[in-house]
Amino acid sequence: MHPYVRTRAAEIDEKLGPVLKEMGLRKRVFTHPYEYEFFFSKPRRKDLVKPFSPVSIFFWRDPDLREAEWHAATVKIGHWSARAVGDSGWTRFGKWDETEEEGLHHRDDLFGWLEGEIRARGLVELRPERPGEVATEELEETYLRLQSIVPDIAIVWVETEYGRYEAVTFQDPEGRRIHICFAPYRFTPVLVDGQKIGTCSGPERAAVIAEVLSKGSGDFGTSFSVKL
Repeated sequence: MHPYVRTRAAEIDEKLGPVLKEMGLRKRVFTHPYEYEFFFSKPRRKDLVKPFSPVSIFFWRDPDLREAEWHAATVKIGHWSARAVGDSGWTRFGKWDETEEEGLHHRDDLFGWLEGEIRARGLVELRPERPGEVATEELEETYLRLQSIVPDIAIVWVETEYGRYEAVTFQDPEGRRIHICFAPYRFTPVLVDGQKIGTCSGPERAAVIAEVLSKGSGDFGTSFSVKL
């Protein structure tokens, strides 16, 4: 841990330790270019999904200070919720807003307030494959770009030789079933009747490919990416 935040870390351990222990949270410190972040999460699980508190404490680097002080701190509270993905009937869970609290050194009971916020905000859990919920921003953006352009577009889960993906799907004029598949940290295969015809990256390119395929095409071979 950097010496700049060592005293504040010890203070946080002492003052917030009981509530963190009660909620099963551990303190982690991240170094950013201009600040240090105190982040509170549960221990890593086998599925790599860690519930965490949406309340974080940031100390910005002040060249006039030898160590971090509370007047150089900000508490950020993320507002997480599920929002509708267009008219699909699906949602995407994410952080859509954030509250920033400064002037912490003016609070009479700073740690009482912090404990109250951590308790009140609870934990955020990013569970994979929550029914009716998409995991990737790329799928959400692709669907929103296409919902008024591609008839009968829908969101589904699809099993492929590469694993389970969430996908936007529709039929082309010849009745072929198209899937443009998305998964966190994986490439984006494009399937026609279950056969991979290529890959794409980013919602803009996925939207272009989907619009072209929705109008029908007789050639899905190696020229697919060249045509686009």
